[in-house]
Amino acid sequence: MKNPVLIFQEEPEEVEGSDLSICLKEFEDGVEVRKMHCDHQFHSSCVDQWVASGRGHQSCPICRHPIV
Repeated sequence: MKNPVLIFQEEPEEVEGSDLSICLKEFEDGVEVRKMHCDHQFHSSCVDQWVASGRGHQSCPICRHPIV
């Protein structure tokens, strides 16, 4: 099953648990984020490009849980 895409809406618990280790940019209201099976969240366009880059990125950059 593919990791779901969500629309980010700023709420204290979501902001605190958000992980931006790929692009280092903050989430903004209304942006699409992809929630991994491990519950880490990334901008969907950033994590999709990161996985597709062909550099062996097949796990979460935070916890190394498989993402595909």
